[in-house]
Amino acid sequence: MWKKKEISVSASSVIDLKAELFKKQEAFQKEKIRTGSASMRAVSSKPIKKPPKNKGVEQRAKRDAEEAPTLNSTLEASWVALQRKSKIYDKMAREGAGGDENDEETLVDFLYKNASDDKALQQQVEIVEEDDEDAWVEAVDEFGRTRIVRRSQVDNLGLRFVKGASGDAAADDNDQGDTPTLLSGDMRQEMERQEWEREAEQELATGAPGHFDSRREIRTLGTGFYQFAQDDAERARQMQELKSIRDDTLENRDKSVQAKQGREKRLDSRRQKLLQMRAAKKRKLGAEVDDGERKVERHDGDDGRDGAALVDDLLSMAGS
Repeated sequence: MWKKKEISVSASSVIDLKAELFKKQEAFQKEKIRTGSASMRAVSSKPIKKPPKNKGVEQRAKRDAEEAPTLNSTLEASWVALQRKSKIYDKMAREGAGGDENDEETLVDFLYKNASDDKALQQQVEIVEEDDEDAWVEAVDEFGRTRIVRRSQVDNLGLRFVKGASGDAAADDNDQGDTPTLLSGDMRQEMERQEWEREAEQELATGAPGHFDSRREIRTLGTGFYQFAQDDAERARQMQELKSIRDDTLENRDKSVQAKQGREKRLDSRRQKLLQMRAAKKRKLGAEVDDGERKVERHDGDDGRDGAALVDDLLSMAGS
């Protein structure tokens, strides 16, 4: 048998071991209180491996560092040359090439090129201005907000002109006269108030009540709203037109209802006819079955066949 080998441990080693154990326990308690978990991560004793490097990375980085100054110097030289050529071109375009001899040797006539470019640009601007009849304009909606729309959409949307796309003052189509376009909100409200006062005085003077004008309403009146004209004759014509449209709508609606009712009546009559035909067929089949049963009872045993077989034959004959 193996003899037990006693390990001699000194008192200082035991104290050091207890101190280290106490430190670990204290660290464990702090970690538990901080994270709320009693588990501690195990410390791996394996050495950490360095991430693998791609082959040739250091050589490529070194080569790029060597080529960078050369590339920068080449770009800088090209930029300086382009700047110098640009200055020479601008000078020749403003003052000419200088002398008949130089003009003959120069491949580009800078004076003619500059003049032709300016003329072509001016012609393009004129063409755009002529073609742009339906230009973008600034208009004010019912809430006093400025909107940018096409000129043809101002009347359809119930807006008022403020300023044209070219910066000139646009005429207001609401018979308001020549009014300044660059107005603040307070000035515009004051002008509208004065206009309303004049209209109210005219109504009091003539004694005729004024019609509703949606331009005075700071609200959205909805999609189904229709603004009648202020002129009595035009207003009557619009009302008559709407009345005729309403009558046509009601007439078409009645025709649709009548056509639907006619289709339903035809379907009901056809349904009743089918039910009657089905009932008659059932009655006929039942009568034939009763006659067959009576014949079976009367002639049972004469031909040696069973009555059930005769009934089956009769049913098959009736079905065919």
